[in-house]
Amino acid sequence: MKRKVINWKWEDSEAQKSFIEWQGFPSDEDSLKEVEEAEGLTGIRPGAKILDLGCGNGRHAIELAKKGYSVVGIDVAELYLEEARKRSQKEGLQIEYRLQRGSELTETDEYDMIFAYNHTLGFMSPEELMDHFAKIYKALKPQGVFFLKTAGPQIKPDQTTDQEKDWAEQEDKFIMSEKSIVDGYRYEKCIVIDLTKEEIIEYREKQRAFSFEEVKNVLTEAGFSKIDSYKDLQGNQANRNEFGVYICKK
Repeated sequence: MKRKVINWKWEDSEAQKSFIEWQGFPSDEDSLKEVEEAEGLTGIRPGAKILDLGCGNGRHAIELAKKGYSVVGIDVAELYLEEARKRSQKEGLQIEYRLQRGSELTETDEYDMIFAYNHTLGFMSPEELMDHFAKIYKALKPQGVFFLKTAGPQIKPDQTTDQEKDWAEQEDKFIMSEKSIVDGYRYEKCIVIDLTKEEIIEYREKQRAFSFEEVKNVLTEAGFSKIDSYKDLQGNQANRNEFGVYICKK
């Protein structure tokens, strides 16, 4: 069998294709629900200018534009941006999409809200994350809002760091995954044996894991004066073991 190794990064075209094949993006219905939940937590209203940070295939940007928001979408994955442009054109929506990182933002006082849904922080070093949040802060208008829903590994006080192993079967594929947290980093390896294609693909991922306090501290250092934290989009308060949603005011 052929064998290849993919070190997971969102900029990598192989990783982008694999995400589409194995997981894919949620439905339009789910995307609309998530947008409405964000509206409820932030108080943002149509007419505002929004930056969709890590916009993927444009699923949130499109729903926001349909509601009457002015929207710009940025992402590091060109494959997803191409799909976003096609979907937006089909809907007759004027949305600007750019191949760009958050740390590459140059605007000042430009957006009423910056929207980052399932945002992966763990590929950035602490210094890069600080710069990332600082550029976001600068790009917001006075009284602007940064909506942050994090994705990726978390450090919790009662969490074990033992290695987790799992097997799964999917049609003609066998999948083995291993996860562990060591010295503040999560290491994940996923081996896919595809009998039809006669190939073995090994995905490797390393992400820094963040605690509840760490994320809040970096946001504060970046300049945000008021940070509300929730464990879900229904507005239930966060704690050290359940967290992931941050509403940050400039």
